[in-house]
Amino acid sequence: GAVPGHGDDVFVTKAGASAILAAASSNLNSLTLSRTLTFTNWDTLLTASNVTILSNGVIALPPAFTASQMSNNVSIVCTSLLVEAGGKIDVNGKGFAGATASGNPGQGPGAGLYDAAGGGYGGGGGHGGWGGNRPFGTAPIFISGPPYGAANAPVAPGSGGGQAYGGPAGAGGGAIRIAAADLVTVN
Repeated sequence: GAVPGHGDDVFVTKAGASAILAAASSNLNSLTLSRTLTFTNWDTLLTASNVTILSNGVIALPPAFTASQMSNNVSIVCTSLLVEAGGKIDVNGKGFAGATASGNPGQGPGAGLYDAAGGGYGGGGGHGGWGGNRPFGTAPIFISGPPYGAANAPVAPGSGGGQAYGGPAGAGGGAIRIAAADLVTVN
């Protein structure tokens, strides 16, 4: 019934429960999660000695964002992190938004471009490397999003894809940062 404080043991395990973390947490003793915990902005930080994501537990992000909106990521500072089989940290498609209208590029510094000639598929968004190219027969058309950041140590979300026609383009992946002093176990 209250905001967890320094040294607390926090359990998000009640059926139907979910929680939102919108700012830096207190320095918790532990977090045990079998439901959904959503991080909601770039400055959100979970600090806990022991973090356990049980089989149904999910750490997630809100939907993809545009360059003019608040961005988001998952950032955890802990001594140990355990992700049990079936548990997950899910940031799939939660980075920069893909294009929503024909002929538009995606969002983000490595946005996937569109084909200025007006046909085919848009290019994929980049990040630590170039995004995917639009295929044209047997040869690719180079309209993919450019790389940014470091491929071996990415810190920003992935950029969204561009669109030439059809449905919305895909969003880039969200960012995950884990600083563990001891052990990270992912089952």
